[in-house]
Amino acid sequence: MAELPDKILLKCVFCMSKKFETPEGYEPQNGELIRCANCGRMNDVSSLVAVAHDESRDIATGFVADEVEKMLKKAFK
Repeated sequence: MAELPDKILLKCVFCMSKKFETPEGYEPQNGELIRCANCGRMNDVSSLVAVAHDESRDIATGFVADEVEKMLKKAFK
């Protein structure tokens, strides 16, 4: 894992698409429903944010584990 991503996009819980039918610049609030541009199903923004939060935690944990492993290898050469 080279670098951490700048942002994590929300993904449809049904088809995993990252495209939603929202106006340009619109930021939906927790509890709102937004329609997936791919499958057309409605997604609860709160659920999408929770999934994105879990994904970001997993990415950060993996990054830290990789960095610690590199440091340990370097320290015990």
